[in-house]
Amino acid sequence: MLIKANQVKGSTIASGAAVTLPKTGPKEKRNVSVDVLRSFSMILVVLLHIAAPYATSGLEAQEFNSAFWIGNVLNSFCRVCVPLFVMISGAFLLGRNEPYTFFYKKRAARVLWPLTFWSGAYVLYLFLMQYVGSGELVLAPVINRILIGKPFYHLWYIYMLIGLYLVTPVVNRAIQTLELEEVKKAAYIMLGVGFLINLWNDYFKNDSIFILWFAEYIGYFLMGYVIVNSQKRWGSISLLAVYVVSSVSIALLAYFFRNPLFYNYLFPLVIVASLAIFKLFSQSSFQANWLSRFSKLTLGVYLIHAGILDIIRLLRERLELTTGFTLPDVLIKFCLVFGISLALASLISRVPKLNKVI
Repeated sequence: MLIKANQVKGSTIASGAAVTLPKTGPKEKRNVSVDVLRSFSMILVVLLHIAAPYATSGLEAQEFNSAFWIGNVLNSFCRVCVPLFVMISGAFLLGRNEPYTFFYKKRAARVLWPLTFWSGAYVLYLFLMQYVGSGELVLAPVINRILIGKPFYHLWYIYMLIGLYLVTPVVNRAIQTLELEEVKKAAYIMLGVGFLINLWNDYFKNDSIFILWFAEYIGYFLMGYVIVNSQKRWGSISLLAVYVVSSVSIALLAYFFRNPLFYNYLFPLVIVASLAIFKLFSQSSFQANWLSRFSKLTLGVYLIHAGILDIIRLLRERLELTTGFTLPDVLIKFCLVFGISLALASLISRVPKLNKVI
């Protein structure tokens, strides 16, 4: 998940709420590779939320124009973002021997403050948009969003983390008795189970209570631990090729079968692409750079960006702001959304007490 860089998980999220680093002392060397991966994943999240509507609307309307293909390709290459956040969390939260009380107190402070604050903020935003649009305030739809764990579409990730954090101490005690190879097998099995759960939910249009969402992602959580503790190295070019081929295949399958199912975070090709990228970063060494420097703000960017994107969408529709070309529109929106979100996250991080919400 996306959590503050000096903490342990980090959200989409949002950073996706999704990833946490162990607290570092003044002389402790930071893991720059993980910082870079966290920031890279956050960039993919923002780009995904901008590009995905072009792909899904094209599939729904059966219009496969340039807008669809730009959205389709970007969407396919960005699907690894959430799995990467979950694996980063697994890499840093698993393998620890912390008492239950200590672990829960630590995680509660890091998740509940952002969860409560931003759920409230987005609920107020929805009420405002509702009133501006119709002159009325209808409570039921907004309350329902909270109950199902989606006050705003991207906050599902933070709600999913609640369940993941609840079982983490239990998982930690379980893996202490297992060889790494056994944990790997369990991870593969759970990735398969997650895929089957998603197929079931997609076919029956069903969704479980948010406290159980972690079950779909526990495979990625375990794989984060497995990969960072594995001594086996793979060629960087081979890993990058696996990512590219898998992502291109996702785009082609979505087009040929006219089905967004292939974009699913638990679809086999997305799993393969995600594992390849995580392995690539985990075995690489990076020097401090611009990506690693803003990693501590990724949770804030994740939490803020969806609101900024929605406001830009509304302004664009009302004022008819467009270049007339999809790719420039996507790039402009990305720069605006990411830039404004990063600036606001940086500002909030400097305010005592308020900085707890990012």
